[in-house]
Amino acid sequence: MHINEEDQREHLLNLVDRIKAETTNADVQARIAISLVQHIPYDYSGMFGTGSMKYPYQVLYDEKGVCSEKTLLAAFLLKELGYGVALLEFPGERHMALGVKAPAQYTYKDTGYAFVEMTAPSIITDSEGDYMLVGKLASKPRVYPVSEGKALGSLVADEYHDAQEYRAILAKGFVLDLPDYQRWQALTGKYGI
Repeated sequence: MHINEEDQREHLLNLVDRIKAETTNADVQARIAISLVQHIPYDYSGMFGTGSMKYPYQVLYDEKGVCSEKTLLAAFLLKELGYGVALLEFPGERHMALGVKAPAQYTYKDTGYAFVEMTAPSIITDSEGDYMLVGKLASKPRVYPVSEGKALGSLVADEYHDAQEYRAILAKGFVLDLPDYQRWQALTGKYGI
């Protein structure tokens, strides 16, 4: 309902058109949309919810949103860019992430979708983050398909490898040798982490 609400389409489609005007490369369009939403600040005041969820256009207007609200905005943008998308709901952790259609080797827990965290800048497929009051995601998500569409192309393979490297570097602890530190800097800079 929040994704297909007609009154917001007109305003959000302008944003989709601006993303398309930046590049004709579909994967780069997807990365722009994902990064844009990831960089919208998390709404800590809305973390425990009042029961009402903002529409995607409200997240843009307010310049903040909780995980589900930001995920709905990203789902709308990627749906309009032609991607197959789903909402990944983790009821045990009270969390929602985005799923984007991807080749099987890059999908999250056999869902058919690559995991994309929307609460903050992150790398596509990196599902190993720690969540406030929750820790790591442990439950299998409920999958709510939003749209059929194309799968991520080479972008998901590149980001998958970056996510693996990023997690391996983090596992080394707080003190890194120079090559690992430089690679960590490159990855955090590339994704705005």
